[in-house]
Amino acid sequence: MASAAAKKSKTSHDPDDPDDPDDPDDPDDPDDPDRLNKLDENTKGHMINFLRHPNLNSLRVTSTLSQSEKFTSAITKIKVPNREFNLRFWDRYDLNHITEIDASHSKTIRNADLVYVAEHCPQLVSLDLTTNNQITDGQLRIHGEITDEAILALARGCPQLSSLNLTRCTQITDAGVIALSQGCPQLSYLNLDHCGRIRDASLIALAQGCPRLSSLHLYKCEWITDAGLVALSQGCPRLSYVDLDTCREITDAGVIALAQGCQQLSSLNLRNCKRITGDTLVALAENCKKLSSLNLTNCSLRFIQGGDIYRHFAENLEQRLRVTSGPGLCASVFFINPHFSRFNYFDQAFGEARHSAGGSGGSGGSGGSGGSGGSGAAASQLHSCAAVPAVGVFGRLRF
Repeated sequence: MASAAAKKSKTSHDPDDPDDPDDPDDPDDPDDPDRLNKLDENTKGHMINFLRHPNLNSLRVTSTLSQSEKFTSAITKIKVPNREFNLRFWDRYDLNHITEIDASHSKTIRNADLVYVAEHCPQLVSLDLTTNNQITDGQLRIHGEITDEAILALARGCPQLSSLNLTRCTQITDAGVIALSQGCPQLSYLNLDHCGRIRDASLIALAQGCPRLSSLHLYKCEWITDAGLVALSQGCPRLSYVDLDTCREITDAGVIALAQGCQQLSSLNLRNCKRITGDTLVALAENCKKLSSLNLTNCSLRFIQGGDIYRHFAENLEQRLRVTSGPGLCASVFFINPHFSRFNYFDQAFGEARHSAGGSGGSGGSGGSGGSGGSGAAASQLHSCAAVPAVGVFGRLRF
């Protein structure tokens, strides 16, 4: 009898005990799905006033907030959570005022979400759909939930879109990018890294429909050829950042056209483009005076010490150029300074500072030998540069 009473006392609610954990009206019970409705009117009022604050423009949604009142129209950015959700998630926002959506940490966003967003977010300017890799059963899996269906919807409903990141959206094809170029003429940033189905048709369409394009990422778009680059050179003169890493079909013809037509280029990645020769470097030196970063890692060419290519860059540059060159893990970084007759780099793997010079006669500054016309004073004005830390060293680098 006593044990039964004790058991009853443990499971029954004591209305006179404010700290009773079994109180069904306790608003702080985290396991109660209806706890928001049990808040007093004063607390609800404070919450609503906070959500309607005129200076509130960003809010990270948790499972608790997603069940609350509709958010203020002052919120213009949505960060999509990394959890399962349904279309009601979007109804908490005034989508007419949303300009930016970051879904880069979400593994659950799907076509249906983007179709809904496209239908209700006419002011959308920036969308990040970077698809994250996931380890499952010890295997790396790349999600491909986003397809052309979603991209076609965005092209129809979001004409203000200027920034779109589709990294690892592996199901995207030319059809989606062509629709974007026709429906989103404001596009200035497009990331198609790891979108292996993209071909020249996409670049031709972008050149025809997106003249404001300034940043284009094409890492591992291995079907891209010179024809796509030639089209970009004719239709996208504002391009300043181009990543062609591992676009193995690219040759001098495409990059030379890009250099001649896109003279605002400041960063160019040609890593693993093994069909590039010194002709490309001459074209870049003569046409791209704003170039500040050039990646030649794993290319079949090298800067030649004291050669014409170096002098072309030094004579034409408007700012210092950072060059990454050499084979794979042994790649080194060095800098070319405008108007200087020398440059030096530091081989970190061997702890040696080296100088390279051009011109005729004269001896170099400390640590290097002079070539024709170089002076130690000129070398002293140069910035030192450190090599990229090497994981493995296969030989001493020479330029």
